[in-house]
Amino acid sequence: MAAGPGGLRRAWDFFDRRGFTPHPHEAPAETPDERRRWLALMLAGWTTMLGALVAATALIPSPALIAMMAVIVTIAFPVAWRLHFSAIPRFWPNWISFTVATIGLVAVWLFWPIVSEGSRLVGSYRTLVLLFYWVMTFRAFAIRTVRDLTQTALPAASGLLLVLLAAPTTVAIVGTVLVIGGTLGLLAGEHASERLERVDRVARGTWVRGGSWRPTINSWLSLVLAAAVAGVILAAVAARVEPSNAAGRWLRRELTWRLAQLMIRDGPMAVMPEQTLSLGDPAPPPQDRLMLTYSAEIPMKMRTGTYDLYEGDRWRRSRREWIRLQRTDGMWQMLSMDELGVSKAVTEPYEVEITSEFGFMGLLPTPWCPRGVDIEVPSMRMDRSGMVAFTGHLPPGRTYTAVVEAPSAVTAPPGSPPVARTDMQNALQLPDTLPERVRELARQIAQDAEAETPTQLALAVTNYVQTEYDYDLKAPALPEGRDFVDHFLFDTRTGYCNHFASAAAVLLRELGVPTRLATGFTSGEFKPATQVYEIRDQDAHAWVEVFLPRTGWIDFDPTPDLEELTPEEGGTGVALERMRAAFDRAATWVTVHQTQVILLGLLLIIAVVAISVGGRWYERRIRPLRTGVSADERIIHAYQQALRWLTRKELVRTPTTAPWEFVAIATRSRPELAQELAVLTEKYVGARFARGPAPESWADQSETALRRLREKIFAPEDQEDASD
Repeated sequence: MAAGPGGLRRAWDFFDRRGFTPHPHEAPAETPDERRRWLALMLAGWTTMLGALVAATALIPSPALIAMMAVIVTIAFPVAWRLHFSAIPRFWPNWISFTVATIGLVAVWLFWPIVSEGSRLVGSYRTLVLLFYWVMTFRAFAIRTVRDLTQTALPAASGLLLVLLAAPTTVAIVGTVLVIGGTLGLLAGEHASERLERVDRVARGTWVRGGSWRPTINSWLSLVLAAAVAGVILAAVAARVEPSNAAGRWLRRELTWRLAQLMIRDGPMAVMPEQTLSLGDPAPPPQDRLMLTYSAEIPMKMRTGTYDLYEGDRWRRSRREWIRLQRTDGMWQMLSMDELGVSKAVTEPYEVEITSEFGFMGLLPTPWCPRGVDIEVPSMRMDRSGMVAFTGHLPPGRTYTAVVEAPSAVTAPPGSPPVARTDMQNALQLPDTLPERVRELARQIAQDAEAETPTQLALAVTNYVQTEYDYDLKAPALPEGRDFVDHFLFDTRTGYCNHFASAAAVLLRELGVPTRLATGFTSGEFKPATQVYEIRDQDAHAWVEVFLPRTGWIDFDPTPDLEELTPEEGGTGVALERMRAAFDRAATWVTVHQTQVILLGLLLIIAVVAISVGGRWYERRIRPLRTGVSADERIIHAYQQALRWLTRKELVRTPTTAPWEFVAIATRSRPELAQELAVLTEKYVGARFARGPAPESWADQSETALRRLREKIFAPEDQEDASD
């Protein structure tokens, strides 16, 4: 490659055509008009960026990180102002800000608990928002033109959809209003700038002057103020009202879920109970995927939802009245036991610590009957069937505590007050198309068991369904037009939990006993090694909840008990179980933090390489002296540096060895170093023992000899062998 000016010019042109060269910035004239125009544009841009950070506080649970980014953006304001009116090449601000942003992002990702907490779904939300706003934060230092300002601030709006879907809080909506107002100002400013550039070709653009300033109804200021007022009203309403009708809940759920599916395509990321429970479909294949773990004194079912409308081929959830819950002392307070229809005389209080091992959205898994839940979510609601709905997403690894009043008896003690009849509007509903033989069977069961009271009827029906039918996940599909319960009771006589629970609910309703279908998970399997219950995907379950006059809503499970293998108690079995649990926890941690693990591995590799390369560089570097030192100091410094390097060749000058004697010793063992060492020794002796100061030429010769000596001392081994 040519080394002269022509070669440099061709290299410059090559990079110039690809936009790599650090062009000097042609600074605009710093006139009062230009300053006012650029200040207005910067205020609009910074309003957009700071508004985006305000909105992000609703999704990123780290106020310190958001505050740090806001401080950085604020600091960037005077920097961008100064750079705009300077001729500094934009190449350097761009690369410096890019480098600092990259290093800072790696540090935040590794050491700041934001994206590491949660599932891949919530991690995707937070990662996207964080990346958008992190790049925006540091790119603010490299803003030079109106186009730079627009390209930096406008991407902030891209994260607002994620924020508003995941956490539509008052703060998020206020931040959105700021983004909208700043964006409008930016767009207007960019349009005005382009227009002025076109006008400047024939006439000089100036600001309109004269007279007092009067805002007009169609000005940008009026539009921003109107947007701000509307946003404040909308935020106040949204903070207190959530979609309670079916259309509103469906829209919010579907938007969130579709967005999650667009971002993550490697399978379902969360459990979302549907409004309907289809019957007659093949049972899903059993999976050993861990869903929940909990610590409690007794085993408990984890309840997610209820269904009250039986339609022959499906269960459907009727329209519900959702009551917004309040938080007191960190605990979400549930509806009272009277509002849920449960007698306190038949319950015992328990505290359950639950950890989500999979993603949950919409309905929160809790035992029946919840009294309070300690969990960090923006809002919670509850209906009178005991379903607990929450805003947002419950990621893997999130632990929450539920205080429950678990029913401990079927019948209340004599003299107990009656229970309020809640959630009864559809508790006896049956379709008109229900076959008559199902109704006849219900009456026959009651007659054979001589059951009259609701408690006796519930026990009789549960026992009949549980003992007369077989459990089989491969139950035949439901023929079109057939009633699901009728087909199970009289034709197939085999099924899984949906079959047994649906049959018991329909038979009890026919006998006048209020019933509803509950879904969730069985109590799971107790693990002695970890002292927790593990609930897996295959533990998904359905059962019936029956209303008894003095007891209230209590569950009956008509599904036959399945024999389960239990691990050996004590000895080697428990030890192996503990080892397996430890490996499972380690594997889960690595899976959840796989991005951080990869980045940490890369950083360790970079650190090892940097230490090895940096150590070699540090050892062979010429240690600098302060500016303005004398020639004598430079010569002595060079000689002492040479002595330190020579120790690598096992040449050590002792305090009793004279300088020239050391040269003779070194010449015999390492003759290739003799010439440079002789020069350094000669100048060193002259600087130490001469009457006057040493000339500067001696210092230059000493430093030149030191550099040549360095190349010979640190030469690769193969080069030394060749020279020998």
